[in-house]
Amino acid sequence: MGELTIRTAALEGGQARVTLEGTLDGRTAAALEREIEALATRGVRRFVFDLGELDVLTSAGAGVFLGVVVEAEERGGGLLLVHPTPQVQHVIEVLGLRTLLPVAAEPGGRGQRPVAETA
Repeated sequence: MGELTIRTAALEGGQARVTLEGTLDGRTAAALEREIEALATRGVRRFVFDLGELDVLTSAGAGVFLGVVVEAEERGGGLLLVHPTPQVQHVIEVLGLRTLLPVAAEPGGRGQRPVAETA
């Protein structure tokens, strides 16, 4: 069973970069939810999730991102997924989440809503 390593870095303007490594599934999702809640408590409204080291994403793990989209946008923020591995990108597409979860090579990536903008 895979583990999930979460590294966070505060960015300017109420943003945080959250780097995920390993497996994001039903077993590890709660740890990410707790980290997101802690960041939101500290005023973070915009989240950039770096998925370049995420090996496994399940539907339960993707559900965490959907929750972040809803809550962050309610607070005038947003979410951006960057550097998804081919496996993770495939899961996002198979689950039909491509239109709900903005994905780019880097924040402000071409064709995507930059994380600093709000809906």
